[in-house]
Amino acid sequence: MKIETDALSQSTLMQGPYGRVTLNLTARALVEHAHSEYNCIFKIGGGDAPFRVDGKGYALEDNTVLLINPWQPHAKLQSKDSPTLALTLLLDGAWLGGVIALSGPLRAPLFAQTCVLLTPEVREQANRLALSMTAGVEIEDSEREGLLRDLVTALARSYSDLQETGRLLRAVRPMDSRVVHAIRLIRVQAAQNPNLDEIARRVGLSRSRFFEQFKNCVGASPQQYLDWERMALATRMLADPHISVADVSDRLDFSAPSHFARFFAQHIGLPPSEFKRGLMTQDAGGESQPAVA
Repeated sequence: MKIETDALSQSTLMQGPYGRVTLNLTARALVEHAHSEYNCIFKIGGGDAPFRVDGKGYALEDNTVLLINPWQPHAKLQSKDSPTLALTLLLDGAWLGGVIALSGPLRAPLFAQTCVLLTPEVREQANRLALSMTAGVEIEDSEREGLLRDLVTALARSYSDLQETGRLLRAVRPMDSRVVHAIRLIRVQAAQNPNLDEIARRVGLSRSRFFEQFKNCVGASPQQYLDWERMALATRMLADPHISVADVSDRLDFSAPSHFARFFAQHIGLPPSEFKRGLMTQDAGGESQPAVA
């Protein structure tokens, strides 16, 4: 089963305790970024898409899936062929750990390989979820989340070693207290886009030592971590139908909405206005509906 690319008029997204799922047709490149969630990317239709993960090149094709662990830097490169219709899962570690029965929120690597061949089971489950996202209000959110659970279970069964992941979780060492302090400062001040040199000074490290130690502990650079925090704030605010794109830009201290739109699109692959239009939210009665722009 395939979804024809001309059948998707706009991006479709769902957000919840599981994280975020996006069905998006695009040829747009994404800047290198990293985040705390597990990222699984499927090609549902259109052209192939080149990616770079941890400095290595990969191709998202009909028969492959990209599996990216937390804080692995990655980027989508400019597509040379037609746009790609991609299904992207950004999975919260605590929710994922509950689904696959690992105690505590997942933080350790779950997937040993970045680019793997699709199994028939995983392919079918991915296509079922993608198709459900084109159905609008005809399918309830609980049914879509059930399809997501089925897909995640199939992914873990096909591509992960849960015993090894559990061992890695138990072996996680405490983080440098100065990096922990820096993370707290960045998290509290993310909306104001804090100066990272000032953060380094406040935790008692030189700029070079701060960047080196942060990358060693987290796996991503301080700038990538800050960008992730700001994107998390942006997506939460955009889900509120009473907050406009211009309001979000202002609250995140961008000098102009156009600067915010460029930053957002470089990280998620679509403009904030399109994200807002395509986001399926819950109204007061629990019925799924598109968010208003």
